[in-house]
Amino acid sequence: MALKEFQNPVKTELGEVEERFKEALMSRLPLVTSVASHILATRGKRYRPTLLLLSAKLTDGPSDRAVCAATVVELIHTATLIHDDSIDKSELRRGSPTVNFKWDDDVSIAMGDVLYSKAFYILVKNQMYDVMDVLAETTHRMSVGEMLELERRHDVDLSEEDYLRMIGEKTASLISASCEIGAMLGEQQDGVRSRFSKCGHALGLAFQITDDVFDFVGRESELGKNIGTDVGSGKFTLPVIAALRNAGSKDRSRIKEILKSGPLMDGKWSELLALMKEYEGIEYSKRRALAYAAEAKDLLNPFEGSPYHLSLCSLVDYTVERRK
Repeated sequence: MALKEFQNPVKTELGEVEERFKEALMSRLPLVTSVASHILATRGKRYRPTLLLLSAKLTDGPSDRAVCAATVVELIHTATLIHDDSIDKSELRRGSPTVNFKWDDDVSIAMGDVLYSKAFYILVKNQMYDVMDVLAETTHRMSVGEMLELERRHDVDLSEEDYLRMIGEKTASLISASCEIGAMLGEQQDGVRSRFSKCGHALGLAFQITDDVFDFVGRESELGKNIGTDVGSGKFTLPVIAALRNAGSKDRSRIKEILKSGPLMDGKWSELLALMKEYEGIEYSKRRALAYAAEAKDLLNPFEGSPYHLSLCSLVDYTVERRK
């Protein structure tokens, strides 16, 4: 499944988002221009802008305001990725060097701040205070989610509840905001806005759980980064949590021993992966992702019959069936 198939109904608007995104990155400072060029050369899938635009179309939202909001969401998402890579000391993003690796952490942090501030500058300039209210809360939640992740790093006793709270704040909150803003721009009844927010939250959980499964079974050539990097750096996600819960005491102790031993080298990775599969950590996580995706689609049922409904539901399916 290719994401472009589901982007066709908002292809024109996404083209406008792309142009405004490039314009937002323009600067008189040579360093900002260099980093911006690198960011544009490693462009992402525009997943969140697509969600926002489709949600706006589905609820009859105005195109120009939706394009502006989608551009801002992509700026915030990009800033978050740049900061995350710096925190994680990542070297690759989408198969290319990260900003922190190509330059350094100082440049990475400063560039992320440039994008964050530009996003809110655009909202103020366009007097989109309703959108700003949503995104101000969302960026705070994302920051809290990042702090939660740092606080619980290397914690082999992390519960599924704690994990879901963490990814709910760090990842799902912006996906939820994207859907909510799209519906909000359509000036629907309050219940519709809430429905889209809940849909985006469920979809965000499905998205992150699927990403966490990739850390065990993904293909590096497709992911554009090394597999096993999350768990090797002490980020223990749902596959680990589920396997630990299902394992007997002996294998549970062995899994914890491997996780605490640092970089997964000298056969440790193969052993851990075998234990993840034996105790259904990966399969359980896939089922949970599918369940959240189904929940997201159920929340869209009142809009059945619209071509935008079909695109949104297909995008939900893509979220859990993609390979990167």
